[in-house]
Amino acid sequence: MNKSQRRQIEREFYNYKNNKQMAAEYVASHALDGFAVDYSRDRVQSTCDNGNENKILSRIDKSEYLWKWCLVYEKTYERFIWTGKEKLMDRRYVQEEDWRTTCTELTWLPQSTYFHWLNEIWEIAYLWAKKFGLF
Repeated sequence: MNKSQRRQIEREFYNYKNNKQMAAEYVASHALDGFAVDYSRDRVQSTCDNGNENKILSRIDKSEYLWKWCLVYEKTYERFIWTGKEKLMDRRYVQEEDWRTTCTELTWLPQSTYFHWLNEIWEIAYLWAKKFGLF
């Protein structure tokens, strides 16, 4: 895992809540935005491809991409459940606390352990992202 991949993992983890919401609503919210046939106008065929189908497929692809990143977060979270690292993931990426706040609230967590655990979390997330074809 290189630095840019780690940054992408972190960015997608920070966007977990938004990605999950957007993935669930992405296709449904845009379903009425010109996907239906408008019979009030004359039909004009300028190209041989279907524009509505292309719109739907591009939105499904975007939704699938967001779902895959949500799955990476959830699978990584499940991997570390009952180890204390799930609390670190929740506080860092969902509640967006900084490392000082997290270390003081989890009184048993020294600073060095915090950053060591983050590296472990990123490694497992990288493996999941690779498995889902995101890298």
